[in-house]
Amino acid sequence: MAKKLREWPVDRIERWPLDKIIPYERNPRLHSDAQIDQIAASMRKFGVTAPMLVDESGELIYGHGRRAAAERIGLKDFPVAIARGWSEDEKRAYRIMDNQLGLASEWDLPLLKLELGELARVDFDMPLLGFDPVELTDIMLPPQEGERADTRELNGDEQKRLDAAWRPLVKEWEGLWRGARDRGYASANFVRSALAVHFVRAQLFGQDIPRNATISYNLHRMAEVGDAKSMDDLFAHVLDSDDVLHSLQFMVGGTPTFDKLFMGLAIYSHRMPQEFPAALARDLIDEFCPKKGAVLDPCHGWGGRLLGFLLSEAGSYTGFDASDQTSAGVRAIADDLLPFAVGKRKVTLTAVPFEDVTLKEASFDFALTSPPYFDTEKYSGEMSSWRRYKTYDKWRDGFYEPMIERVSRALRDGGVFALQVGSQAYPLEDDCKKISAKHKLAHVATRQTEIVNNQTGHNEGKVVVVLRKEARVGKRAVRVDPALEFGRVL
Repeated sequence: MAKKLREWPVDRIERWPLDKIIPYERNPRLHSDAQIDQIAASMRKFGVTAPMLVDESGELIYGHGRRAAAERIGLKDFPVAIARGWSEDEKRAYRIMDNQLGLASEWDLPLLKLELGELARVDFDMPLLGFDPVELTDIMLPPQEGERADTRELNGDEQKRLDAAWRPLVKEWEGLWRGARDRGYASANFVRSALAVHFVRAQLFGQDIPRNATISYNLHRMAEVGDAKSMDDLFAHVLDSDDVLHSLQFMVGGTPTFDKLFMGLAIYSHRMPQEFPAALARDLIDEFCPKKGAVLDPCHGWGGRLLGFLLSEAGSYTGFDASDQTSAGVRAIADDLLPFAVGKRKVTLTAVPFEDVTLKEASFDFALTSPPYFDTEKYSGEMSSWRRYKTYDKWRDGFYEPMIERVSRALRDGGVFALQVGSQAYPLEDDCKKISAKHKLAHVATRQTEIVNNQTGHNEGKVVVVLRKEARVGKRAVRVDPALEFGRVL
């Protein structure tokens, strides 16, 4: 007779306060600071995907790394499964077994390389996968010119020799990085006049504009926090940690190529904020805004949506931003590119927080934006929303809802608001839907953007929430089907 299956601990998941979940003092599995950073980055990217396992008293059986990462990113509670009725020996054995079983499997290397290649092709954040950067390089990267065809793992002394050559380079790169703000351009490849070339090529060939092409218009972006830490802080971290140094080596492809640092690399939570893809903005504007129509951008950011407007068939673009410095940079982009735009265009940019704005009602055909994700993106400017609102709830009530409400008022009946959200640390998508329903905006679609954020980097998991303003016919609401040109009376 088959032995009866024991009750499943994961059959019922509860959410407990983090301080109720107690680490096991004799946990034999070590979690380095770098690994906890990786787990935290995974939570930001994918959300919480697995519970911790605890006993009835709250002592951890597995999930010590997850608990440390949750604490690091400021989570207040966490899902847990409860192993009820387990003996001390059973809990002790399971802690060891759970970790050891994962080490016992092997990879099918051809299939692994195929899967990794697919992720690299869409610029997934490869460090999230947990591989040692040197090991991942050996698996993925083809030999470069001048390299041995047979890539191999370096021994300890060889790796130390390579690291010793990299450290002076990193110090020199740090000087070049910080010096960019003094000389007024990022590098020879990223000067202001290069953007016009990218722009005209996008007009002629339909190509997207590189997301780092606007960097010289807002060089302070190099010091902005695009994840948990800024790229400005990376260099000291690299010189202080072999793990981070090896990750940097991998992310630039093993070659000393300074310009790759502007590609949106995510290195142990150090990242420069990336631009909204101009081609995505163009496509959304052409889809939802009538020709020569009016576009509203509540948080214009670094200029990617302005570029999309200038490539589109819309007639006017009105953008707002809380930072004087950022707004001045985007104004300079408009000044430089308007002479190359096709057709008559009007651009109005104002440096003011959008929640403080009063707009004429029913004056825009389409709204498009990507707001800052509370404190996961800490942009400069004293009026930035993360400075004004100290908790997520206050940010939601003081910035997020007023933004959505003001956009609804400003849209004409049947107008569309495309709102990009992507933070997994906060319920931006769910809150957007709840708030929108209160302000005559009907949720009609949620689209995956396939936006990527770094060189070998990651699909950000960002989505565009498509909302349409309900029209009124007398006292009857007209809900517009997103697949139809006309609405139907309810």
